[in-house]
Order: sequence, then structure tokens, then C-alpha cells
Amino acid sequence: MKLVGIICAILLIGLGGTGCGPQGERHAAALAPTESVSNLRAIQSRRFDTVNTRLLMQASIGVLQDMGYTVTESREEFGVVVGSKATPIPVRVQIVIRRVPDQASSIARATFQFPTPPQVANFMPETRTDALLYREFFDKLSQSVFLTAHDI
Repeated sequence: MKLVGIICAILLIGLGGTGCGPQGERHAAALAPTESVSNLRAIQSRRFDTVNTRLLMQASIGVLQDMGYTVTESREEFGVVVGSKATPIPVRVQIVIRRVPDQASSIARATFQFPTPPQVANFMPETRTDALLYREFFDKLSQSVFLTAHDI
């Protein structure tokens, strides 16, 4: 029994030492954003020259409803709006609004997703990368924020 314990201890020490060196660098590299992730984030985000996040949330909800989405959740304290659209391929949208630190502006980030087929591992929804969809949403949001801010 002692022999089994000694062998286990030797294996644990030997395996534990392999995780210290280069693996840390590989983990950091795996978590670093790639160019494609940065490009997608740029498509999904828009900066607005207002600190009124409530105005942005209300405008986002209005735009989503105008585009045929049903708002399923809205949490002002977190700056989150979630909606869905029942189409042949259902679409889910999540909007996150946050103030930019030390600036008089806010950022809205929209993510449009559709579900993957059940046979796909992890059942993770697939993010839509269609720049036209995001441009249409943000153009309408910009118009709505402008009109609301100027009481038009």
C-alpha cells in the first residue's frame, strides 16, 4: 500500500512540474484576441457621445421592436437587453451598454446569434458576422438616439 502511495506522489510531482513553464505562455496566447475577434468586436460595437445609458437602452429596445424582435429581458442596472425573433432560423440578440471610463461617452455592443443544430458539440449558438446586419441596427440606433435626445 505504501508503494502505491509513493508511486502516486512521484507521478503527481512529475506531472505537476510540466505545467509551470511554457504552458503558461501557451495559455496566455490562447486567450489573446486575434485579428478576426478584434474585427468582429469592432463590427458589433458603436460609441455614442452620451453618458445617458438609460436613453441608449430605451432606444435599443425601440429599434429591436421596430426590426421585429421581441424583447425578452431588460436589466437597466447591468445595461443588458435581450431579444429574439421567430423566423425559420430563430435569431437571438443581446445588447450590452456601458459607459466609457473617464469619457463622456458610452459603448453599445450588439451580438446577433442563431442556434446550432443539436448534433453540434456543446450546443453553442453561432454568432452572426454579417456586417450589414450590425450596420443596419446601429444606423437605426443612432437615428433613434439623436431623435430622442432632441425631443423630435
